[in-house]
Amino acid sequence: MITPEITIKRALLFSLCLHAVLFAITAPRFQRKTIRYWISAPVELVSLPSTEKAIVKPAEPVKPAPEKKKTEEVNKIPEKRAEPKKEVIVVKPKEKVAAPKPEEKAAAQPAPVKTQSTAIVPDVNDFPFLYYLNIIQKKVTANWNFDYEGTVHQKVVVFFKIDKTGQVYDQKIEKSSGIAFLDQSALRAVLLSSPFPPLPGEYSGNFLGVHFGFEFKKEG
Repeated sequence: MITPEITIKRALLFSLCLHAVLFAITAPRFQRKTIRYWISAPVELVSLPSTEKAIVKPAEPVKPAPEKKKTEEVNKIPEKRAEPKKEVIVVKPKEKVAAPKPEEKAAAQPAPVKTQSTAIVPDVNDFPFLYYLNIIQKKVTANWNFDYEGTVHQKVVVFFKIDKTGQVYDQKIEKSSGIAFLDQSALRAVLLSSPFPPLPGEYSGNFLGVHFGFEFKKEG
């Protein structure tokens, strides 16, 4: 008698057999397909990190970079020394020197030396008012202007009187120099200086006679 258990066992056995046959049939195909698949695909192998501890080496000291040599040392091209410049001497023709003109000759010669001096002598012995005589001498000397060409050394004396108000009168050439122009210049200087200051009040005379000397000297 066939029981349900026998039926289940038979079904299981049949199923196992069926699966075994199917596996036997399909296994070679599956294996070929798998092999073909892996052969056609590119495979890259990645190395796995090493499990060993990495040995850390001490860093080496950095050596300083060598200094760059100068361009002259690298190229080893000797510098060309600058040659000294040659001075070119230009010889100019001698210029003709023109003869000096008469005016230039006169200017080149040294100027003649001219000196003028005066002296005053009162007509009264022991005249005590010297300041008054100094006033007369300075005024007449300032008004005396004379020049002469050539070398000369002459003296002229003019005599004149001064009244109480300072006016000049009775003027004359007491001693001539022998040069009319010199005599006239001395007499003119006395007349241009008139009037002088009034005579000092302490002076008892009515006038004062004066001998006035002029000396002219020119050299060169």
